[in-house]
Amino acid sequence: MKGKKWIERVRVKSILISLIVFVLGSGAFLGFIFVSASMDSDRARQHVAEAFADSTLVPGAYREIELIPGFIVMESDNFSTCVMLSQMLAPSTTVFAEGEWGVTGGVDCASLEEAVTGGATQQTSWYRYWHGASAISKVVLTVMSVQAFQVVLTVVLAALLIAVIASVYRVSAPLGVGVAFVLIGTSDLAWQGLSLVHGVSSSVGLLGVLMVLFAFKKNWAARWGIAALAGFIYASTAQMLTPIAFAILSAVFAMLPLLLNSASAWSAARGLGVGVLWIIGYGAGLASRYLWVATMGPGLEQIRGELTGSAQGIYMTTSAIQPFHQLVGLVMKTWLGVGWMQVGLMMTFGVMGWFVAKGTLGGLLNRQVALSLTPILLGVGWLILWAGHTNHTFVHVLLSAMVVNLLFTLDYARRLPSMSE
Repeated sequence: MKGKKWIERVRVKSILISLIVFVLGSGAFLGFIFVSASMDSDRARQHVAEAFADSTLVPGAYREIELIPGFIVMESDNFSTCVMLSQMLAPSTTVFAEGEWGVTGGVDCASLEEAVTGGATQQTSWYRYWHGASAISKVVLTVMSVQAFQVVLTVVLAALLIAVIASVYRVSAPLGVGVAFVLIGTSDLAWQGLSLVHGVSSSVGLLGVLMVLFAFKKNWAARWGIAALAGFIYASTAQMLTPIAFAILSAVFAMLPLLLNSASAWSAARGLGVGVLWIIGYGAGLASRYLWVATMGPGLEQIRGELTGSAQGIYMTTSAIQPFHQLVGLVMKTWLGVGWMQVGLMMTFGVMGWFVAKGTLGGLLNRQVALSLTPILLGVGWLILWAGHTNHTFVHVLLSAMVVNLLFTLDYARRLPSMSE
């Protein structure tokens, strides 16, 4: 009885510490967004204008980045970056919720160029998100140019990827190699510094993954709160983008200690639990924005209008096959095209083959191993959920995260017989 009471006290303490970490962490980040919104935007505006003048930013929506002619690295999302920079220039009272555009064009990079180079401007409303990427960018672009910011973001992304891969490698060298091939080769994470909104959002997402990884490796009392906080801060930073990718990565790396020792048959369920908790934190981040808009901002009608407006017009599919056609087309152009991602995919297949050759197949039917693959269902559900909303199915990092989950499960199945001896 004494042992059970002690376990209960430990659990209650862990829940309380997790709640405290979640509340303080989320409050601190929202506070940063409000402080950034109150800052003067003249220097940031000047740096955006200079970026158009020196062609760091271009009027077009997309441009392909190639290491050598014909060898595609990624397609840089210039449009999303311009949207984020437009929100960055919003009046302070709107907290990044009104984008600034030129009056002669639509919502595009050419219109942003017009707005920052002295043309007449107009505002567009966008109250659905906290726009933390705009808050971070405003602070950074107050002290450096857009091109310098791209360099800094690229270095930050590289450092975070190296830290994640090194942490996995110390637990399992084969899995670490596989994760390196996936995150650097089959996703565009390493190159997202060229697209500011993706680079900022993914840096925040990877930092959250890294915090979850360390929290579960060290068995911190606040580990569950950190998982939810990672989701909250990502929701407060990104404009949708790839949330479930980072939920899956957090889930997988929370299970990493299972590779070091045997555990109960249901221990692998912590992966799905962490993924779901990350999503709950993400939902809380969105809900906090809605609460602010309803009480301190323009009111609940503003939220209703923006949510219903996003589900109409160009974003809706016209046939059941359309979203899957788009998905296959995107994968064919990147993973199966001629370029960086194709090389990464082939190397990943090699790691999968090595796991199978080392006896993985025999452990795949184990209940614990099967549970370790369940986070991948979050990605499947995400693709199904947004199947009718094609412009929002960002898949590069999502599909790569699902492959990371598969690699973990293969390594877990390979190790399970030796751990049970």
